[in-house]
Amino acid sequence: MRDTQVAGTALSLRNVCKRFGKTIIANDLSMDCAHGELVGVIGPNGAGKSTLFNLISGDIAVDSGEIEANGQIVTALKPFERNRLGVARSYQVPKPFGRMSVAENLEVSAIFGAGLRRSDARSWVDEVLSLSGLQAQRDLLAGSLPLLVRKRLELARAVATKPAILLLDEIAGGLTDAEVDDLVSIIRAIASQGVTILWVEHVLRALTKVADRVLVLHGGTWIADGAPEAVMIDPEVQRIYFGAVE
Repeated sequence: MRDTQVAGTALSLRNVCKRFGKTIIANDLSMDCAHGELVGVIGPNGAGKSTLFNLISGDIAVDSGEIEANGQIVTALKPFERNRLGVARSYQVPKPFGRMSVAENLEVSAIFGAGLRRSDARSWVDEVLSLSGLQAQRDLLAGSLPLLVRKRLELARAVATKPAILLLDEIAGGLTDAEVDDLVSIIRAIASQGVTILWVEHVLRALTKVADRVLVLHGGTWIADGAPEAVMIDPEVQRIYFGAVE
């Protein structure tokens, strides 16, 4: 969705470490995501998946290591600075501006995230509303929306910043099968525009439909990395994530 792309990988972590007290969240963690790649991240509860996103987005600082996004080192940058460089994210709990309409929420993202002028922002908001299926709700106050619609708005707000790298944090949770299918269609449409997507998700039916690759996080390190079909039958993944008994 950004007009330019930097050669090489879209997102890189190099030897990233983070701990809270004695709890290790990231233990010398490294990874690469290619431009336009859709990478799923799974792991047991408490594995640190959301904290991984917080490290990438700048919501919390790394203890050591380096993060590169779209060809630039962003390790020391603030969240809004990373957003201006094309890093956007959704949150498990939607955080819209409740007293603003759906369209106004997206306009704020387009102006302050993507850096668009107001006239250009309004045109882009119309596209995002269409992409996310929120046209009928455009004039409703965000605070009046039911939870599942707010989750869709959360995704749309991230998309409105014109991301090059999009971090999705468990946006399929609580959706019906039909709603999951709609969400997958939206994510496919976003990915088709060249956006690199890193998606943390427990609804594996959704994730495996679109992911090019799946990473499994446990104990602060990756225990598997590969095609979804291969990762899901990996014995270690079966034991740790699915609780399979040997």
